[in-house]
Amino acid sequence: MPSLAPIGTRVDHYLPIPEEDVTPAIDPKKGYRTQQLGRGLYVITDNGYQSMFLVYETGVVVIDAPPGYSGHIHQAIAEVTNQPVTHVVYSHAHVDHIGGVDDLGGHPIIIAQEETLRLLERAKDPRRPVPTVTFKDHYTLKVGSQVLE
Repeated sequence: MPSLAPIGTRVDHYLPIPEEDVTPAIDPKKGYRTQQLGRGLYVITDNGYQSMFLVYETGVVVIDAPPGYSGHIHQAIAEVTNQPVTHVVYSHAHVDHIGGVDDLGGHPIIIAQEETLRLLERAKDPRRPVPTVTFKDHYTLKVGSQVLE
């Protein structure tokens, strides 16, 4: 195998992706894929971005809301429960990960690390509401019988 593919030749011709590393397909009718990770914990992805949601007795905690598919997060949650989104956890301040939070509706409690708050206050971006709860190094959210650290 040559060290470099000839110009105009697709690299995957020479470097196939191992079968165990191929990403599961998304449902083309939905535009996303949902997978259960554990008790009440689900991932939703469009195979580009991903977020998670945690279902508990009276609500749902969403971790990140990418704007590209944030409208589908409610659909994915509705496949599992009819409970409302009560909390949103920001992984960080980038708009491509949290810019769709308003699409979730309601008035969820927003949780983020304190540096994320500083960056969002500086950005003043209406698509990224500032968190209502912040933490420095570690945060444990206990909702119903579920715990998220």
